[in-house]
Amino acid sequence: MISCIRSLKKRDLIQVYEGERVRTKDNYLLSKFELTSIPPAPRDVPQIEATFDIGIHSILKISVVNKTTGRSNRIPIIFDNSRLSKEEIERMVVDAKKYRTEDEKVAQRIQARNF
Repeated sequence: MISCIRSLKKRDLIQVYEGERVRTKDNYLLSKFELTSIPPAPRDVPQIEATFDIGIHSILKISVVNKTTGRSNRIPIIFDNSRLSKEEIERMVVDAKKYRTEDEKVAQRIQARNF
């Protein structure tokens, strides 16, 4: 379950990343799309449910639903030649292990700032 971090938003940009790190800048952007027609509400009130499903032929299907309005959007992500290579994925896993302590500190700062 995710929510909007700003009050009175009417749309939310959903970004999907591949990777093991805490910050998006350290991961690979797979795709992005918008969930629109969100009724204006205070921060953290909109409840948005995200579902990830890997189907045949390695197609990742992402669906998001605003639990208040029922409004939804979905996108398939097809892993083609633009995807990371095996070596790049292995490097990202090694980096995630290498920077684990630093990432935990970043996650704690982010968590503290959001509450």
